[in-house]
Amino acid sequence: MLKNITSYFSSKFDIKIGQVEKFVEFNEQINLVKEKFDLNPNKKLVVISFLGKARIGKSTLMNCFVSNLAGTNGKHFNTSSSIKSHCTNGIDILPIETEEFNIVLLDVQGLDFKDSKNDCKLMLFVFMLSNLIVYNEKGILTNSVLASFQSLTSLLTYMRDDHVKPNLIFRSIDIDDELDDYDPNENLLDMLNSELADQYLNVRKSLTRLFDKIACI
Repeated sequence: MLKNITSYFSSKFDIKIGQVEKFVEFNEQINLVKEKFDLNPNKKLVVISFLGKARIGKSTLMNCFVSNLAGTNGKHFNTSSSIKSHCTNGIDILPIETEEFNIVLLDVQGLDFKDSKNDCKLMLFVFMLSNLIVYNEKGILTNSVLASFQSLTSLLTYMRDDHVKPNLIFRSIDIDDELDDYDPNENLLDMLNSELADQYLNVRKSLTRLFDKIACI
């Protein structure tokens, strides 16, 4: 499906890839490091954010996404094999210009790692900015994924009916080869449609209202 996304934005003309810069830093509050961008005002703006738990290849996925879009291999986002610290701190940003679109990619600090007190702020900030959120997950979709989205449920109280909802794509990696009956769409439906009266019931119901479309690959 990611290839389908990049093909939608592909252009017969040269694609202009900018430089990765720091967009947001966190201290006690959200600090915008960069507030102005040189974007063509005559082209449609599309913001794609990449979320997920720390240290499972989110930045690597983003490099693959950009390489597929541009048709050439390249490394734009920093990657690291260390498990001692975040690879991305805060939010990094990469602007890309195609024939029709201004695409803005947001590389978001990994969730549930070390000092994760800003995870809720990250989720809310990214949700309000994005047209598409790609959530990178290791293994099948479970309740731990729902826990990451719990902070968004409060938004439903304040969202207007005309609010433009983003789309959400779950990307599951490293699925056990012994799971012969694994199907990404069935896994997604099982997670979202469960009627279990547990602590995640409200999150399940809220996700389908917060996002326009939800898919799993």
